[in-house]
Parts: sequence; C-alpha cells; structure tokens
Amino acid sequence: MDEAIRSATIIAAARSRGVEHVLVREPDLTRRSLAERWGARAYAGERVAVAVVTTTSPRALADAAETLAPGGRLLLHADPPAGTVVAVDAHTLAERELRLTASHGAGPRHARAALALLRAGAVPAGDVITARFSLELTGDALDAQRTGATLKAVVLPWA
Repeated sequence: MDEAIRSATIIAAARSRGVEHVLVREPDLTRRSLAERWGARAYAGERVAVAVVTTTSPRALADAAETLAPGGRLLLHADPPAGTVVAVDAHTLAERELRLTASHGAGPRHARAALALLRAGAVPAGDVITARFSLELTGDALDAQRTGATLKAVVLPWA
C-alpha cells in the first residue's frame, strides 16, 4: 500500500470513528491538497495526542515524535528498509511518557474494515487513482508509480 492510499484510509478511519480533528503534515502539495479535501486540515504546530507516520522517512518519524503532547502515541505505518536508523530524542520520550509502535501489514480483520470503508465511500479511492493502464502497459504503470508520476496507477486487464 503506498503513502496516498495509507493516508486516505487513515483519514477515513479516523473520521468514521468520530475523530473531529485530523491533521496532515505533507510536503507534497498534491497529497496535502487531497488530504485536506478528504477532511484533514494542515498541521499548524500544535501538540497532538496521536501521530501516524505513513512514510519511510526517518526525519518524518523524528519530527512526528516532537509534535506529541504528553502521553501521546506515535504509530509508524510504513515499512522502512532494513538498517534505517531514526534519531528520536530519548529524553523527550521519557519526559513526555510517549508511546511508539509500528505496524507491519494488516490482518484479515483490518482488511475487512478497510474494504468496508471503501464500500461505504468513506475512502475517496477515485481521488487516489490518477492513472489507468492496459495490461500491455504494466511496465509503464510500475514506472509511473515508482517515479511518483502518479499517486496510484492501476492496471485494467480488460482495457
């Protein structure tokens, strides 16, 4: 699952569970605009109770830890390469009693919940799918995804 899909699903899940304020801190203007259209608002420096990092950037994880209020929780919901080291201030972790955890994939229960959000229209999948390719152009679809030329490329075997 790429960052845009993870972000859309997290925003939709939070909103569907009554979270009133979902903030986004995204350097890419296209992704930030989409997140705001999906119900998030731009992060403005305030302390937060929960931060979810959907990128493998070590700097993003360290920055997210700095945003947490006392007792806050930080979830890394991405799969960084082996050997990735993150510099998080241990004093900040202890002083503010922060909790850090990571998620590697999803189980069947999570997949069913994500599908329910898609079926209900809570996840704006149409906004995320920005390119469609025929089966013969699968290589082009992979290139577009890998280079960031599209948020999400899909291959339509019948096209």
